[in-house]
Amino acid sequence: MKYLYNKDKQRALKAFKAKVDPNNILNPGKPFSNGGKGVSGLMFNSFVFGGLIQIVVVTAPVLGRLAVLLLGKNQKLNSLDAELSTHACAKCGNCMAVCPAYLITGNEMDTAKGKIAIARKLQAGQPITKVEAAAAFQCMHCKACEEICQTNLELMNLWDVLEKELEAKYGRPEGQVANFLKNVDDSKEYWDMIERNN
Repeated sequence: MKYLYNKDKQRALKAFKAKVDPNNILNPGKPFSNGGKGVSGLMFNSFVFGGLIQIVVVTAPVLGRLAVLLLGKNQKLNSLDAELSTHACAKCGNCMAVCPAYLITGNEMDTAKGKIAIARKLQAGQPITKVEAAAAFQCMHCKACEEICQTNLELMNLWDVLEKELEAKYGRPEGQVANFLKNVDDSKEYWDMIERNN
């Protein structure tokens, strides 16, 4: 509270809390250290914890720049990130409802849900058919799946990694991609969807 509000606002909030909760039952504001022992009791002591937070706030700009220098500005997904993303998918199917590729092809493999299944197979070393590999390239990277994802997965980065791996192993189906884009361009349903979403 002391970082968010000035002294007058803090007094007003404390007075309001005392009025609506005279027995101090709701959120009494006790730090974890009350009753805590050992390192956790020390770490969550309000004085120690507040001091550590202040150190983080002061050093963040320097540490952030250092991290960018060491790791690179636009670090792409590594294999662990990709694996975590594929396992975090809730398989809810929300992506299918907003996917223009699915609207055109009616093929679930073209959706985020389908592409995550392909990524899982890749990670497990299971065989992938040429049809499955080609389906991953029928994506417009429109971000609709990422925006509706209930797990907040960074799907665009995952698609970049997936397409790169599939292209290295199976090649890029240029003819199929060109045909897909022509079908998208000719689709009244697609343009209706765009109009509805604008």
